[in-house]
Formats: sequence, C-alpha cells, structure tokens
Amino acid sequence: MTSIVFPGQGSQYLGMGKEVLETNPEYYEYLNKVKMLTGIDIESIIFGSSEEELVKTQNAQLAILCISYIKFLYATHKQGIRPDVVAGHSVGEWTALIACGAVSFEQAVSMVFLRGKYMSQSDRKNEGSMAAVLGLDPEKVTAELKKYPDVVVANYNSPMQVVISGEKNQLFRASEDLRSAGAKKVVQLKVSGPFHSPFMEQASRQLAQDIQSIEFCDPEIPIVQNVSAKFETDRKIIKENIIKQITYPVRWTESIQVKLSAGVKKFVEAGPGKVLTGLIKAISKEPELINI
Repeated sequence: MTSIVFPGQGSQYLGMGKEVLETNPEYYEYLNKVKMLTGIDIESIIFGSSEEELVKTQNAQLAILCISYIKFLYATHKQGIRPDVVAGHSVGEWTALIACGAVSFEQAVSMVFLRGKYMSQSDRKNEGSMAAVLGLDPEKVTAELKKYPDVVVANYNSPMQVVISGEKNQLFRASEDLRSAGAKKVVQLKVSGPFHSPFMEQASRQLAQDIQSIEFCDPEIPIVQNVSAKFETDRKIIKENIIKQITYPVRWTESIQVKLSAGVKKFVEAGPGKVLTGLIKAISKEPELINI
C-alpha cells in the first residue's frame, strides 16, 4: 500500500515547485486559478524575492496548497504513483481532501484563503506563539504543561518531537521547564499565532460557517485526518473533522502508525521541503520514503 502525504505551514520557501513547473508549464494554470479566486498573485509571491511576504499566514497556506497539489498531479499523472490513502499535516489536510476527491481544488483554495485570513485575525494582539520541543517524550511534555493552562500540545509530530502552542509568557516559562525536564531543544517557531489551540476558537467558528456552505463528496480513497487519526470515508465525518482541526492537535504520529498497521509500505511526500519525510523516518524505519 502507498500513502501520499502533504506538508503544512513552515515548509514553504521561495522558488518552491520551480523544477516541476519548468518541465510541466501546464500546471501554471493552478497558480492562475488561485489569483482568480482570491486576488492574491501567488505566483509572484512564490517566485519573488520577499520571504517576509511568503511567510505571511494567508500567503504561505495558499502557496503550500497550490504547490503540493501540483506535485500530487505530477506524482500521479507523470510518475504513475497510485495512492491507497492520503493525509496532510495541518493545512496540508486540505490538499489531501482534494487528492482523495472530497472537495475540488477551487473549493479548497477558497476555504484555505479564508482559513489563513481568520487565523491571522484571531491573534491580532500578538499574544500567542508556538515552540517545537525536541527529545522529550510527549507524555512528559503533557505532564509539564499541566502547570500552564494557556499552553497546549498542538502537534504530535513524532515520538520525540511535539509542538506546543499558547500564550507567549506562559509558553516561555513552559519552555524553560521543558528544558529542565530533559528536552534536548525547545525552538521558538516563526508563526503569526498559537495555531491548533483554543486561542483559534474564533477562527474555527468563522471557518465552520463557510465550510458548512460547501458540498463535500465521499472520498474515492480513504483519508487519515489530523483530528481522528483514523481512516475516514464518510463525507459528513470528514467535514466535521476539518472544522475541528484549527483548534485540535495534529495527531501525526498516530496517523502514520495507523497506516503502517493497515499495511502501508511506501510514503510519498508531495509538497515543498522534506519535513514529513523526516518525521515519518523518526516514527518508523520500515517504510520506503519518496519525496517529490
């Protein structure tokens, strides 16, 4: 069995996707569609010179969605890769929804545009942030965070890497405690807010109204979602899970483990960078890993 996986925010870089687009110029159509649907000239941002412009939440999420989908098309149409299941990390789950046939590219672009907008607005006072905790068991991280009500685990990325999210002052103090508890590193992330935490509740409510207005389809192949870490095939459950996703943690470790248990032997990362390839390698040495 083969799974294609799609990365989330933080994987973006200037010039991403250039190699595929140069040899397959027909894919520029999707960059143009983003501009038509949102008014954002994502091509100029990706192939421009301003990293500051690219890393803005709204731009980064649209750019990753578009380049990841282009690489999915390249993998399936040009390289003959046929996935049995898909998954995406955080905003990458929207690319997975297109890939499995649950939503159209146009629907996903519209929702990700609003997702980035609402998430940026949810922390206008710049009160929240995120940090990656390396080298400490997730259970120990959770135990340490009990002292900090406004800090939660946002991403369970691998057995020895989690990301925490929350109010800045508590996050800083929690980071110090986690270092004392044995974390090899606690790295502050360059993000515009405390994603995958209760601080995103306003964004979640706003996006829920928009998501309810679009029609989901039953997927052609299963998707393993961040919220449930299960194979999902029911359009109603898939829609419920993607609505919850902004405030719930990304259960990536469990998502990979459930696929390994089901017989997935090959993982293909379609998108900018190799973040997910590295995380999967940290979860299991057994599967074959391919990066598009």
